[in-house]
Amino acid sequence: EFRRVLFRSKSNISLKKLQKTLSADQLRTFNLRASGKLFDETLIIPLVFSGYGIPKKEEISTQVRQIDIFPTILDICEINSDYKVDGRSLKPFLTTMLDELPAVIENGSRDPKTPGKLIGVRTSKYKYLRSYLNPLENKTLHNLENDKSEQDDISESNTEIVQNMENMLNQIINTNIKSTIKPISEKELAEIDRKSTRLNSSHVKRSRM
Repeated sequence: EFRRVLFRSKSNISLKKLQKTLSADQLRTFNLRASGKLFDETLIIPLVFSGYGIPKKEEISTQVRQIDIFPTILDICEINSDYKVDGRSLKPFLTTMLDELPAVIENGSRDPKTPGKLIGVRTSKYKYLRSYLNPLENKTLHNLENDKSEQDDISESNTEIVQNMENMLNQIINTNIKSTIKPISEKELAEIDRKSTRLNSSHVKRSRM
């Protein structure tokens, strides 16, 4: 019983510290985490590449996706492969700006066999969400340029945008990459190991998703 009381006391202290340092928009993430919300403060995370193959320090804000990380590592390590993977290399960002691609977003589930409550798609301008199991339920649309706190759902007054975002989502999730998997040779493994150890210098890039 003493341990439970002590744990609750520590939790209350931590919560009080958070309430003093975080904004109301940031705190809502803790309060609504179990309700299936996908606010930007949980989606926008720093992505850092540094070291070998990164010639200069630069910070970018263009939206990218987690599926872009693996192709980027392959490109930085100069690993030519016949494998087809989801995503694209972000290395060209070092010399030029790439066009933004929409990112699929969804919340998870504690049970790996059970899908989360919501799925959707995000661009720098709009965020569209709907029920994972029923595309007609729980639709929301937010204009991220005019409503950064995601307070106003504009889905009912922008049905055409909603349909465009739904089409975009379906096009992405229905894309099936087929690849022929072949074993990696000992020589390729040694080359990967040699080049990956050189990824440890100082270059910072900040990106979204």
